[in-house]
Amino acid sequence: MRKHILEAIIWKEWKDSFRNKRIIAPVILLTILFALVFPLLFFQVILLSPEEIPPFAGQLPENFDNILLMAIFGMFKYILPMFLLLIPIITAMSLATYSFAGEKESKTIESLLLIPATDRELLLAKSLAIFIPAIIIGWLGNFVYLLVVKIVIEPAISIWMLPDLQYVIEVFLLGPLMTFLTIEVIVLVSSRASGIREAEQYSGIVLMPIIIMFTIQISGIFILGLLEVVLLTAITGLLDALLLKISELVFNREKLVLRLEK
Repeated sequence: MRKHILEAIIWKEWKDSFRNKRIIAPVILLTILFALVFPLLFFQVILLSPEEIPPFAGQLPENFDNILLMAIFGMFKYILPMFLLLIPIITAMSLATYSFAGEKESKTIESLLLIPATDRELLLAKSLAIFIPAIIIGWLGNFVYLLVVKIVIEPAISIWMLPDLQYVIEVFLLGPLMTFLTIEVIVLVSSRASGIREAEQYSGIVLMPIIIMFTIQISGIFILGLLEVVLLTAITGLLDALLLKISELVFNREKLVLRLEK
């Protein structure tokens, strides 16, 4: 791997991506909604109707006999941190879709053939150019969420909730691994898609596991504890390794250019 080639491609990707308002505006709005607006909104809803929030039996301290405290604790300690994983994942989806399939609409398809890099170097550089900002934005979102928890939620119930080991694993291991998995899926999808819209439709399937987990948890059917999060992290890591190998075999810029030109 040639470091200067990787850096040049990464900086070019960042320059193209961050001047595109169609990418940046939704990402900023998404982060504000998920990390600030939704937590505060959920808090107000719980205060008004705590009986509507599902029980979190088995995951709460034994001295929790107050339904209001139970609802707040379960929502902000277990459900919303998992929901925040959507921030880096959706950010990566937006950046990756425009980085690969978006070459057609930006009329820069042929430039892929002129880049003095191997297919592996191009794939790695584009993936890093997506992964790094997506993770940084995800961490910023979690920082805002932690401020909300520390300044508003914990003082209201006088109970320490976050951060804990499970939250740290979700933010610094599970989140990055799922984000990288998203990027690899987009790479595979883009090798088959003919444009941005088609790539977005295919890549939307990446969101389904997170949405399903969120739905299951908010319904009270099942709550992901530390053991489940560790297992999910390990499985995601294995899928990352597998898809990375597949992506390296599948990714071919000449075939990608021919497909996007159709």
